[in-house]
Amino acid sequence: MLDAWAPHRCVIVDLRGRGASDAPERGYTVDDHVGDLDAVVADARIGPVHLVAYSRGTTYALAWALEHPDSVLSLTVGDYRAEQIVPPDGWASWWMSTSWRGIPMTERMQPHVVHEVARDVTAISYWSRLAELPCPVLVIRPTAGAFWMTLRSNSGADTAPTWKSWSSTALITTSSPTINSASSGRGSIASRAVEVRGDGDHR
Repeated sequence: MLDAWAPHRCVIVDLRGRGASDAPERGYTVDDHVGDLDAVVADARIGPVHLVAYSRGTTYALAWALEHPDSVLSLTVGDYRAEQIVPPDGWASWWMSTSWRGIPMTERMQPHVVHEVARDVTAISYWSRLAELPCPVLVIRPTAGAFWMTLRSNSGADTAPTWKSWSSTALITTSSPTINSASSGRGSIASRAVEVRGDGDHR
């Protein structure tokens, strides 16, 4: 995957409350996250970009792309629908009891972040607006074994169309990345600049 991106510059964003980014007590709406992406793009002085998103970050990537259609050369989505999905009651407590890639969620996110994400979520659909994007859109989904067993609407009926994919589709890791910090007005948002080389090395 990294070889295929050479010699492009890759910037990986830690969303607010995750990774090396600040975790403010409040402010986890779509608009807050879109503002963070604006800050990272401005700080990194990049654009137009090939935008890659997966999991809940897809919501924020879609919102950012729709606000800046001329700044997006392509959009790749790994495992989500063109919506902001409202989690069920009790989701925050359940989420904090899980682990991801062998690391407990309590070491990845602070409890208040998960509860604020759940509190700030409202149902938003972007399906009708996808045609506004002038760029190519790639949706990656498996033939079986979706991360979410079934995605359903609030009424319990299956929703269509549905994006399903194992959530580790296009994850980039770096052994010792350079952490940059961009201010979005409410804290520091971390991003990693990854230089992709043709020989497979990255840093």
